Amino acid sequence: MAERADTGPVPPRGLAQAIALLAAATLIRLAIAASLPLVDDEAYYWTWSTRLAAGYYDHPPAIAWIIEAGTAMFGKTALGVRAGGIVLTFVATLPLLTLVESPVLLATVLSTLPLFALGGILATPDIPLIAGWMLALAGVSRMADSSPPWRWALLAGLGGGLAALGKYTAWGFWPLVGIAALTLPKLQRVSRTLTVLLAALLALATSAPNLLWNADHDYVSVAFQLHHGLGATAAPGIAGALEFAAAQLGLGGGVLFGAGLAAAWAHRHTAKIARFALCTSVPVLAFFTLAATRSHPEANWAAPAFVGLAVLIAGPKGAIPTPRIARTAWIGSGVAWTLCAGVVVHAFHPFLRIPNDPVARLGMGAQLASPVEAWGVPNVWTPRYQEAALLRWYGGAGLAGATTVPGLDRADQFDIWRAEDGPSPRDGLFVRGWRAGEPVIDTLCERGGPNLVEAHDDAGAVTSRWQVYEVHDCRF
Repeated sequence: MAERADTGPVPPRGLAQAIALLAAATLIRLAIAASLPLVDDEAYYWTWSTRLAAGYYDHPPAIAWIIEAGTAMFGKTALGVRAGGIVLTFVATLPLLTLVESPVLLATVLSTLPLFALGGILATPDIPLIAGWMLALAGVSRMADSSPPWRWALLAGLGGGLAALGKYTAWGFWPLVGIAALTLPKLQRVSRTLTVLLAALLALATSAPNLLWNADHDYVSVAFQLHHGLGATAAPGIAGALEFAAAQLGLGGGVLFGAGLAAAWAHRHTAKIARFALCTSVPVLAFFTLAATRSHPEANWAAPAFVGLAVLIAGPKGAIPTPRIARTAWIGSGVAWTLCAGVVVHAFHPFLRIPNDPVARLGMGAQLASPVEAWGVPNVWTPRYQEAALLRWYGGAGLAGATTVPGLDRADQFDIWRAEDGPSPRDGLFVRGWRAGEPVIDTLCERGGPNLVEAHDDAGAVTSRWQVYEVHDCRF
């Protein structure tokens, strides 16, 4: 693509309207966040916030600190858990608006992409990852578009540090923007590359507490993520790549995802801002599509790539606009909005019969916690961290110590706390999802039961079943 002459730091047209649109979308997300029960992973991250640290078994610590900030303001509520991340995302999006020719289109895309519109409501480590990635991309892009570039290193470095405190995926940002800087015109190449290095060092300093925590815990978090992403015993091969690609199409709202790829192709020869957006999107998608052939993929692996694609769709400053892509993006945003609206309506008033519908399981933890707590037994164990977290979230003081049994499922944060807290008690309750056969707990405890606990939807249909065993003389 040809490039236009740089017109300087003139605010793009429609900036105020774009900010207003993002603010409205943020208010809608907050309203939804306050009204829907937590999913099990959110309850797990909330348990982290009750014991703040510089790192956790599964991820870096940013999400725990964000949740703690929200619950300090709104209490132990769904809004308290989610509000901090939603507001952070809004703030992090604002610098991106100055990078594009059409900030209104960018705001529309970011407000309707299912990944952001729906996924952005949930309190997960993707929130600080994406927010930090946005800030870092805005910083390095302004380096390419401004002189002197050094003043933007602070924004890029702090953003990169926030992203790294969200997920270790963030460290892939710096090689990608380094490559982008090296491909800039010759007069800019050296200064911009050195500025990227300076920003990366600042990100390293910002995330140093988590790196030190890992060093003190045998790098357990880093090792877990490497194994989780690349260490599957049975590689899915091309089927995994196809499954991952289909998931990206869904997260990208179908038409919008296609518009993003078309924009990446259209701007493949454009320098400056477009180069940074391109290098932090398409290679990320390619890498995780390849990784999906080695391990069973999760749809959110390549979430940061959608930031760069959105910038490319909205027309990076200094590049010739692509009206056909913009028109397609507006249509795609309408399709994506309709999809997201349907999901939200279904969440509040289910209108489809879907096998294993996740909406039907929202709030099921409350129907589990109440009868389990009524047993009056102070020690409760589960095979999986999800049930232990739900029991802690929905239960009172009697379930505040619900935890997992070591060795029955994958290791988790409860294993670290168990090692810190000392010997486990010997008597209590064991709660597991319903299944046939004798429980593995038989090898560790004497038991009675089982007793059956069920969760129901509004129509009275059973959505989940659990077995509750009284256990004695446990040898964990």
